[in-house]
Amino acid sequence: MNKYKEKDFYESVVNWLCSYLKRKYNKASYVICDDTSKTLLSDFIERNNLSGFFPALETYKIQVDVTGIFVESKIAEIVIVEVKLKPISLTNFAQILGYSKVVKPKEAFIVSPTGWSSVIEKLIRVYKRSDILLYDDEDKEKKIRIAKWDTTSNSIRDGDYLS
Repeated sequence: MNKYKEKDFYESVVNWLCSYLKRKYNKASYVICDDTSKTLLSDFIERNNLSGFFPALETYKIQVDVTGIFVESKIAEIVIVEVKLKPISLTNFAQILGYSKVVKPKEAFIVSPTGWSSVIEKLIRVYKRSDILLYDDEDKEKKIRIAKWDTTSNSIRDGDYLS
């Protein structure tokens, strides 16, 4: 993976995310996904004329690698993805957790073609600390998915994530 940079994966992650959202939220009237690594999330939302859906927009001054937004039944939802090259560490995880606490997205992913570190795996699987994945106190279903990015299929394979 040394020859790659994070940005080399953004296009395939954007394509996967759009396909994933269109499949999972097939009643959505609008879906947009993009590489937002070099722009503020708030600017991306404004540029796409979606600011009316997000009352807390002024607090979205973060740079998420890949963002998807879909509109279903007159409600817009955000999905965020952080991309890493090395095994996902606690520091990487803290970044996506912070973003998720601010934005409260419908779904949040952190992906790496090298998977996750042994520390993260032990914390979640051995020490049963899946509580760290929760990012919305009002919705216990909202958990960050730590996933291995499959470079062959350009997707997350089913079951290839920590939860």
